[in-house]
Amino acid sequence: AAPALATVVESAIPLLLATSRRAGLALGLAFHALIALTPPPNNAGGFSVGAVVRYVFFAPDATTRALDALANRSKTVIVAAVAAAVALGLHDAAATLQGSLPVFVVLLVVVGRALCVVGSHDEAQEELPRRGGRRRRWFSSRVDALIVAATAAYAFLLPVLGLQDMAACNMFANLHGPTAAYSGANHWLVPTGLLQRAFEARPTATNPLAGGVVRVEHTSSALVRRLFPAEATSMFDPAAVALLRAAGHSGRQFAPSTTRVVGTLPGMQPGASSSSSSHDAELAPLVPYLLPASELRRLLEEARADARLTGNAFNLTYTRLAKTPQGAVVDARRVTLLDDDGHHASCVVDDTAPCAADELALAPPIGATPHGGVGASWLTSLLLAFPVPLRPDGGDVGCLA
Repeated sequence: AAPALATVVESAIPLLLATSRRAGLALGLAFHALIALTPPPNNAGGFSVGAVVRYVFFAPDATTRALDALANRSKTVIVAAVAAAVALGLHDAAATLQGSLPVFVVLLVVVGRALCVVGSHDEAQEELPRRGGRRRRWFSSRVDALIVAATAAYAFLLPVLGLQDMAACNMFANLHGPTAAYSGANHWLVPTGLLQRAFEARPTATNPLAGGVVRVEHTSSALVRRLFPAEATSMFDPAAVALLRAAGHSGRQFAPSTTRVVGTLPGMQPGASSSSSSHDAELAPLVPYLLPASELRRLLEEARADARLTGNAFNLTYTRLAKTPQGAVVDARRVTLLDDDGHHASCVVDDTAPCAADELALAPPIGATPHGGVGASWLTSLLLAFPVPLRPDGGDVGCLA
């Protein structure tokens, strides 16, 4: 019932903002307060702050009057400051590594005060009279249209194409993007990862979207193990894990966007070796995960840079996936990269034959080749792909944040 409830609430907020702003703002504030108070790794207080700041545009006059009233009531301001300080203390105690909670508390006081003065018919959403001549109005309308088109492309088009994943508007959705051809498209309405499907068989030297999807099975690189698959289950209370399992959940959660952008949180055990040594015997088994070829190439580039810095060579094993004519996913070949120190490495297929020159493990960094420079380097800036952790039966774990 929780996914359905979240869908209903998140759909109700914009509908109420369009019809009854007081109710929409109240529901939105309550919803984002719960998000801001959520313990790590699912706390997204920065998102709540960004959303509530924009709520001001639904009641600008009421917010102005609320700020004036708060400025004239020193006691209220003191209470808000104390509440923010308490929130900051709770934030530090929880070690969330985010300073968004005290900011949200202050915004909650301001916008909450505005709710007390905004009326159901106050600040009717009438279009403000446009000033300036015809040329200025024409230019303004074109700029508005461009902004709306760019926003729509970012929110809807790029995830469908497979050019946005970790930075898309699909947080906590476990949406399969660039890996969808092999992990299964799980959006109810539209396909995803279209470009990865279209260019899978193209040469990797000239097309950054080529190469399909791989299943990473093992690595001795401490850097890669810190980044992916980023299991965060150890951060949960055992009672919470038991409750999740009782509800039919896997009881496991992964937070690769946190490890990729923020770093490893206190209490998280993402799978990195406790030792700087690269010997495989000292490493815990790795939860296998799917990655698009472009993200594997990025990981290898980062791992090689780390190996050059630390002097620790690393190994990495992955399986290239393929599909039968009937559409079934099968293993094509198992590739092992051996003793890569950032300068030299060997690569074998199925533990016997040497790798071909165009194998992903030997491919140059995206954008480094003459043919892939201008048309490829943009991809590493635009696309950060989620790993898709797998259960022992091959299905995805289903809880990725």
